Amino acid sequence: RYEDAKLQAYIQRVGERVARSSHRNQLNYVFTLVDSPDVNAFALPGGYIYIHRGLLAYLNSEAELAAVLGHEVGHVTARHSVRQQSQSTAWGLLGQAAAIGTGVGAVGDLTNVMGNAFVRGYGRDMELEADGLGAQYLARSGYDPQAMIEVVKVLKSQEDFAREQAARRGEAPTAGGYHGLFDTHPDNDRRLQEVIGPARALAGGNQEVGRDNFLQMLDGLVFGDSAASGIRRGRNFYHGELDFTLSYPQGWQLVNRPDVLIGHTPDEQAFIAMTLEAADKQLSPAEFLRRRVGNQRLVAGEDLRLGTLQGYTAVLQGQSARRVAVIYRGDNAYLFVAAVKGRASLETEDQRFLEVIRSYRPLKPAERKLA
Repeated sequence: RYEDAKLQAYIQRVGERVARSSHRNQLNYVFTLVDSPDVNAFALPGGYIYIHRGLLAYLNSEAELAAVLGHEVGHVTARHSVRQQSQSTAWGLLGQAAAIGTGVGAVGDLTNVMGNAFVRGYGRDMELEADGLGAQYLARSGYDPQAMIEVVKVLKSQEDFAREQAARRGEAPTAGGYHGLFDTHPDNDRRLQEVIGPARALAGGNQEVGRDNFLQMLDGLVFGDSAASGIRRGRNFYHGELDFTLSYPQGWQLVNRPDVLIGHTPDEQAFIAMTLEAADKQLSPAEFLRRRVGNQRLVAGEDLRLGTLQGYTAVLQGQSARRVAVIYRGDNAYLFVAAVKGRASLETEDQRFLEVIRSYRPLKPAERKLA
């Protein structure tokens, strides 16, 4: 959750206004602003709807906020996540924290953690259905249904920008984004206009947009990475409060959440996750790691000496081998888990995993401003 009670209450208030006009208005809807710079929103069964602050920052009015929340309410009322559970990566997103937080492979297969870094759309038909339902709810609740088109324009611009940035870096663009594949869902799409049309007729005359109040509510919103959870700059990651930096291979991407930092290859086939735990100073780093993996076998273990810091790294054997490591620093233990998805061999990325682990160090005085 994004720690701003006033803004959270505002998101809940706008969401409830739209949800009261939905086909399943008996549900107790919970709308939550997520502390993430990603341009994203998603819904889970039962009326739990999430919007990331990264998307909120690009919206231009209360009606556009209502359009995003109405679109997600549309997914709930149409029971899309229930119909598409096998394809909905929202479930995998919630499972990430559990899989990593329970330790090195203690629960589940950590190679599934990176299922997708972001929640994808449900496919064109379901996205259009959610647009149509959301636009109806907008009109019924007194907002301008044209806001649904405006939101799609915002998202299409984000998609175009991401493609340009990827091309500039010489990388392939990641598939899709929030709201489905915009190759088949532009703002002037005939089918989109058709599903919004009935809502326009329903709306009639004066419909609320609410630009000024919305922008006042956003005053002070964190944009981009938050210093509290660390800053990404090119290949490097800087964390001021915890006083450390890490470097990643060229082209790798980062998913920075309060509970875990995940670096992954552009194709999302290899990842390295770092979490923070309390160090048990009665145990050496090697003993700490062995206790952490329980009855699973560690091989090729070696001590890590990073300046004055002590650590240990090894390979966790199994159907899909994993590189694991721990670095002790003060009262903290920095735990790393790295894996390659599918049947690929750990060796294909292991050298780069080790480079990331060994890049851990305290910030230099000149780097503090970068954090």
